[in-house]
Amino acid sequence: MADLNWKYAKNIFLTATDQQRGRMMRIGSDHVAKLTAKLGSPADPDVQVCLNRAQPLFDAFQNAMVVFDVRSGTRKGQTEVVSDLLKELASERIKQWDITVQNTFLAGTPDTAEGLVVTPGTGGTALADWGDAALAARNYVDLQIVGVDADFRRVETVTQSVVTLIGLPASSTIRVRIISVNDAGEAPPSEVVEFVTPVNV
Repeated sequence: MADLNWKYAKNIFLTATDQQRGRMMRIGSDHVAKLTAKLGSPADPDVQVCLNRAQPLFDAFQNAMVVFDVRSGTRKGQTEVVSDLLKELASERIKQWDITVQNTFLAGTPDTAEGLVVTPGTGGTALADWGDAALAARNYVDLQIVGVDADFRRVETVTQSVVTLIGLPASSTIRVRIISVNDAGEAPPSEVVEFVTPVNV
C-alpha cells in the first residue's frame, strides 16, 4: 500500500512542480514535514517508507539547486569578465597597448607619417588627418603661419592620427607637418601641407 501511495504522490509532485522551482521547494518541504509529523512513536512503517523515499529526493533536489546556483553565478561572472575584456579591446586602450608593445620589443624610431590631409573649416578651425605611422607612440603637430611665423611651431601632441586645429587667422596661408615620435626618438617630418583659411572664418 505504501508503495502505491508513493508512486501516486510522486506523479502528483512532478506534475504540480514542472519547471516551478519555488513551488517544488515548498511542496517538497511541506511533504517531508508532514510525513515526519505523522511518523509517530513507534514509527508507522508505511509512513516511514514514504519518508525514506521523500527525504532523499528532497535533499537531492536542494543540493542540485545549490550546484545550479553556483554554476550559474560562475557563468554570469565569467560572462561579465569577457564583456569587460571586449569593451577594453574595442577602446583606445588597445591601441595604446599595441604602441607600448611595439616600442618595447621593436627597437627603433617610428616611420614618417604619410598621407597628411588638411581640410579648412569654419570658425578658425581645420581638420588634419594622416595615416598611422609604424612604431609611433605619439605625434607632434607643427604649424606655421606664412608671413607671421619665422619657422614651424609645435601646437599639439596627440596619440591619434587626427587633430582639429583651432585659432587660425582668416585669409591666411598655413603650413602643417607631422612628426611621429616614440621613446627611441623622432621620425623625419612628414610632407608639408599648405592651405589657405577662408576669408570669413
